[in-house]
Amino acid sequence: MKFIDAFYDEKISMQVVFGGMNDVDGCVKDNGDGTYEVLPPADPSMDPGTWRWTNAMSDFGPYYLSADFPLTVGVDLLAAVEEKEVYNEVFDNLETGDIYPQAFMKYSEADTNTLAMNQANIDNLTDQTWSAWVTDSSRDIDAEWDAYVQSVYDSGLSQNLTIRQTAFDNYLASMG
Repeated sequence: MKFIDAFYDEKISMQVVFGGMNDVDGCVKDNGDGTYEVLPPADPSMDPGTWRWTNAMSDFGPYYLSADFPLTVGVDLLAAVEEKEVYNEVFDNLETGDIYPQAFMKYSEADTNTLAMNQANIDNLTDQTWSAWVTDSSRDIDAEWDAYVQSVYDSGLSQNLTIRQTAFDNYLASMG
């Protein structure tokens, strides 16, 4: 456990993400004043992301870096932050209910099985119908549309929506 816990020391976490802070690895520089700097790739043929993935555990290792950790990141991450800035106003206006947190929603085994079976039925129906509409120009999509939509609902979409809504509501309730 001490070994695993050591990963969460911020200096070690920094090296997990960005590479070693030594003369051999040359990925991170200790500035000697309590601040650190991610160095450009020692191999000029590599971009910073490839260099990091070659020399560090990156996202495959456990780590924790607080927002105020004194680290100057590389140009690739600075560019990503700049690119994200155009979305800041949108992110600031998001409410919890605006996000569909599929990865955090919990389903019972029965609901998981129902979702899978219904989705297989829905996919079968939509794939066949779409293929028929694309390959048979005599089909009147407008005339068939309402019946098609109803058949998708009848093949399990309504039940899947109910199951997902319940899981979403439970997730929101768990968030306080």
